Amino acid sequence: APLTYVWLKNNTDTVGSSDTLTLVNVQAADTGSYKVLIHNVAGDTSSVSVTLALNVAPSVTSQPASQVANETATVKFGVMASGTAPFSYKWLKNGVDSVGNLDTLTLVNVQGSDSGYYKCVVTNIAGVATSDSGVLTVNLAPVILSQPASQMVNAGSTVKFGVMAVGMDTLTYVWLKNNTDTVGTLDTLTLVNVQAADTGSYKVIVTNPLGDTTSNSVTLSLNVPASIVTQPIVSQTLVQGATAKFGVTASGTAPLFYKWLKNGVDSVGNLDTLTLVNVQGSDSGYYKCVVTNIAGVATSDSGVLQVLIAPMIAYVHNPAAYIKDSAITPDSVISTGGDVTHYALISPLPPGLSLDTLTGVISGTPTLQSLSADFSVIATGSGGSDTAVVNIGVFAIPSNFSYADDAAAYVLGLAITPNPPSITGFITHYSVSPAPPTGLVIDSLTGVLTGTPTTHQSFATDYTVTASNPLGSVQAIINITIVGVPTELSYIDDIPTVQGIVTNYSILPALPTGITFDGTTGYIQGTPSVISPATNYTVTAQNPGGNTTAVIKIGVVNAGP
Repeated sequence: APLTYVWLKNNTDTVGSSDTLTLVNVQAADTGSYKVLIHNVAGDTSSVSVTLALNVAPSVTSQPASQVANETATVKFGVMASGTAPFSYKWLKNGVDSVGNLDTLTLVNVQGSDSGYYKCVVTNIAGVATSDSGVLTVNLAPVILSQPASQMVNAGSTVKFGVMAVGMDTLTYVWLKNNTDTVGTLDTLTLVNVQAADTGSYKVIVTNPLGDTTSNSVTLSLNVPASIVTQPIVSQTLVQGATAKFGVTASGTAPLFYKWLKNGVDSVGNLDTLTLVNVQGSDSGYYKCVVTNIAGVATSDSGVLQVLIAPMIAYVHNPAAYIKDSAITPDSVISTGGDVTHYALISPLPPGLSLDTLTGVISGTPTLQSLSADFSVIATGSGGSDTAVVNIGVFAIPSNFSYADDAAAYVLGLAITPNPPSITGFITHYSVSPAPPTGLVIDSLTGVLTGTPTTHQSFATDYTVTASNPLGSVQAIINITIVGVPTELSYIDDIPTVQGIVTNYSILPALPTGITFDGTTGYIQGTPSVISPATNYTVTAQNPGGNTTAVIKIGVVNAGP
């Protein structure tokens, strides 16, 4: 048979009719006893009664109290809470630091660092409750949180020494100088227009009812203005290219800063020693040093630097070409460097010329021709020396120019006998126009015609040779013919004809008595005096390049009565 269910609250109110009773969003009104009655056709039965109860969130019923305590005391903060047990406790200092987990917080031997706000967070199964804050104030003997600092200042400055201290009640301050003199009664000691008498050690004693404490001892000292102890060298005289040094020694409070001035304006160095390397004339001047520190400025005396410049010389006439036996225009010196005290030659000038050792002027009348050459003149002065090279030649105006063979016939392919010129005066250059036949050349220094002709030139040609020196020029003409080996020798009667130049003729065998043979012209002439049968005679025409021959028949007969 089916079962029926009746749920009763507190034995009276029917609150359900199924085998399970569900209560949603239970509140305080739902608390009480609950049981179920079960019925079928056979009878009834009842369950045991059960209770529905609600957990109660904690609440603080007794708050912690604020307290004031002296150092080293024991302090307690406590709370009382209601709600569903069990409770857990968490004490916080200044809202963050966890410092205890019981209903009572005990702080032993409290110090200044324990001062603050203390509250307790109470927790159970149903929620959280936070107590009010109890304030702990710890009475302190004086404690210095910020010490004074030593100072070094310039005379006339205002100086302040201060401390930051904490402690119970009003703090009193006593500033001592050199451990004896009382010089101030505030947390800050102010000294105005400090002078040497104010230097020394300073400290402060801080006092309250719980005791006293003393600051660190600090020092007041004065910066010492810069001063020059050792001055620069008064004067230096150096040659060009040397190294100059000026130095100072300074005293005063470090750090010291150095600034070297030239002629009072140009900044040329920033160390205690000024070094000038490879000095030149432009480095001459007055040098002084300005030394600076935190307390002041000191300026040294001036040191003088004089740089002796080496001479720099050149000659007005360079190169120079002079006429033999004619007085020259004196050649003077252009000097652009330092002073010159003496001039000297490394090698002698051409005869008749001389050097003035005081002025360097070259003068005189040259007496001997000489080709252009370099002569070195040394100029010496207080700053060193310099050498000038002057090129000098002594010449006569060219004249009387001719060649040993001025109408020359040369053989093709045969080296010619050198043909030298004859001339009055030294010649520095020879030139020729037009160009000589191919293979021949005129030496530009000696004028000698040499070579081996390689091109036939049967017609005589004039060549103009120019001989020059710095004073002028002169010309000579050479007539040149280039011929080949003689050919086609034949005789007409007693006279030869031939192609080419012949330097000599010969004949074999000897001609009949009374007939002669001219070796220069090849002519046959004379009066035969002896009867001779017709005979072949071989005539040879030759020049340095070769020869050609012809056979002639000659006989001598009796002419009859």
